[in-house]
Amino acid sequence: MMNVANPWLSLPSLAPYVLPEDRLNLAAFNAKLRVGSAQRLDIETVIPEPFAGAVTTARVLILQLNPGLDSKDAAAHADPQFRKALLANLRHENAQWPFYFLDPRFRDAHPGGLWWQAKTKKLAEVVPLEHLAERLAVVEWFPYKSRRYRSGCAVRSQEYGFSLVSSAIERGALIVISRSRALWESSVPSLRSYQRQLTLASVQNIALTPNNVKYRGRKTAAGWNMLVEALR
Repeated sequence: MMNVANPWLSLPSLAPYVLPEDRLNLAAFNAKLRVGSAQRLDIETVIPEPFAGAVTTARVLILQLNPGLDSKDAAAHADPQFRKALLANLRHENAQWPFYFLDPRFRDAHPGGLWWQAKTKKLAEVVPLEHLAERLAVVEWFPYKSRRYRSGCAVRSQEYGFSLVSSAIERGALIVISRSRALWESSVPSLRSYQRQLTLASVQNIALTPNNVKYRGRKTAAGWNMLVEALR
């Protein structure tokens, strides 16, 4: 697989938070939407979240569509500690809590922390939280935040996310496709034949629970066991 340089090292430190190579496509997309549209991409008050966690070494990679936008996100991203953790993540810097949403400083106070705490609640009952934070990671198909996803915008930086998934496949990581399987398989063709792959029964509720994990299209104990063993 061809090495793709991390474009997020070039993210501006001040708004608008958009990579130079993505700017024109984002501007054209947003220009078609009214101000206040739920589908509008926010690059003025929040930082993009293309991935979270130690994505270059994680044992489990969750593939999602795009990072959602919560009404409290702007305040969260303005918090100096959270902002520092978010930017360090984009640079792949070492951290005590690589999956920063599970960091004790953030998991009970920030919208992303509360959301991921709920989605990993069942896993946290059987896997130490420190292991979850170190071994679980997320990659978004599209990196910029909006309240509701709308198709029609593609940006250059997506290629880096796809390369992270390809690398995870090469090292034998467990892949969980939570949403948009067709998009992911089109973007990373090696996913189509990859055996260490799970899906979810509900794409609306991506909770990682025994009743929601599917292996080879079926809800079986094998899928949940694969997930737990990869994280322990």
